[in-house]
Amino acid sequence: MAIFFITISHTLKINIYPSVDSRREIVVNDAVGKGSEFYIDAMKRCFIECHRALKSGCLLVMTLQPQAWSAVLKALVESGFIIRWTYPIHSETRSACIPG
Repeated sequence: MAIFFITISHTLKINIYPSVDSRREIVVNDAVGKGSEFYIDAMKRCFIECHRALKSGCLLVMTLQPQAWSAVLKALVESGFIIRWTYPIHSETRSACIPG
């Protein structure tokens, strides 16, 4: 995410890099006491709010890193979402950028 903001900042010649409070960051980082249970619980709280705010019949669409899928799946289901389908894509590969 930081690379995206830096690229946009340089391109637009403005400073849009967000101020991030790392104490509130949802990550797995055992060095600062944020293990997988912390991650799942924090994501679950986020998804509960998404579930509350979404209108009936609307979709929650997101992308994530493959290594996070099982934790995100658990948080989604525990927060009340029903997963209807997934579309795995390889967005980080060179072939993902080649049309056709």
